[in-house]
This record gives sequence, structure tokens and C-alpha cells, in this order.
Amino acid sequence: MRRKDIRGVRPALLRALLGALILLSVVAGGLTYWGQSRRIRDQAGAQLTTIAELKVGQIQLWREERLSDGQVILADGLRLSDLTHVLRGTAAHAGRTDALKWLGAYQAGLNCVDVLLVGTDGKVTLSAAYSVPPGEAYDVNLIERALTGRVATLTDFYRDANDGNIYIDLIVPIVSGGESPADRVGAVVERFDPRAFLFPLIQS
Repeated sequence: MRRKDIRGVRPALLRALLGALILLSVVAGGLTYWGQSRRIRDQAGAQLTTIAELKVGQIQLWREERLSDGQVILADGLRLSDLTHVLRGTAAHAGRTDALKWLGAYQAGLNCVDVLLVGTDGKVTLSAAYSVPPGEAYDVNLIERALTGRVATLTDFYRDANDGNIYIDLIVPIVSGGESPADRVGAVVERFDPRAFLFPLIQS
């Protein structure tokens, strides 16, 4: 009877050991899968962070380049003097033509939508691409802000009331030299379409 019991126990013990081995294999496989999945997620997260930082850096570089463009205009005293005559209506026809050519060259070089010459009242005097006809209104508050600060200023994104498109503008104030409101002449406005540079960058 004792020998029979022992023989009956052995198969049960083997089955238990086999079950334990299978369970251990399942647990080990699960831990391995979880570990690999976590590493993959961590790597993907690190890659996304790197891409995001790269895009932020590119956008910041674009902003710095545009502000630098504004500083170049501010440093060109002769050009600003010519534009002052156009804005005040004292320029000859040749002077207006030359100013318009200069605006057009800037527009082509910067690949922007348009370059405008705007008075302190917000009315457009010249438009390189004629996207805003002369006499049409630009946001006078944006012009006033740049003239007050006397530095090149980038606007936030905004929707234009005339054509409904979204733009971001660089506004370069034109001041004749003094501190009084009478010395405020107007501004050069470089108009950019974010769909041409920013939105593709975000979506890529």
C-alpha cells in the first residue's frame, strides 16, 4: 500500500512542478514584455521631446532673424529719411517709386506676403504686393505700440479683418529723431503668412 501511494504522488508532484515552471515562464515573459514596452515608450518620449525642442529652437531662430531684419532697417538712416518724405507727402514721384521698389525687394528677399509703409493713423501709404490698397486701414494700435517702444516688434498671430487670413507681422517704427509725438512718422510692416513657415514646421 505504501509503495502504491508513493507512485500516485509522483505524477501529481510532476504536474505541480510543470505548472510552476509554466507560471514562472509566463511571469518572466510578462516582465520582459513590460520592460521592453517601457523602454520603447521612454525612447519614443525622448525622441518626441528632442523633436519638440528642435522645432521650438527653429521658431525662436526665425523670430530672432526677423527682429534682426528690423534692426537693419532701423540702422539705415538714409532709407528712413526717404520713407519719412513719402509718409509726409513731401517726396517726389521718383522718391515714391524708389520706395516702392525698395519695399518690393524686401518682400522678395524675405519671402513674405507683403511689405507695407503705414502712417501713424494706420493708413497704408505703399504696398509692395498691393495686398492692402493705399488708403486702407492697418491696425493703428499695433503701429502705436511699435512707435512707443521705438524698436522693431513682432506681433502675435492675428486674423486680418479685410481678407480673413492669419498673419504675423514685423513692425519697424519710423521716427524722425525727437521724442515728441510729432516726431512719430509711421512704420514699415513686413507681413508673414504662418502657413508658409510655421504650420508645416509644427505638422512635420
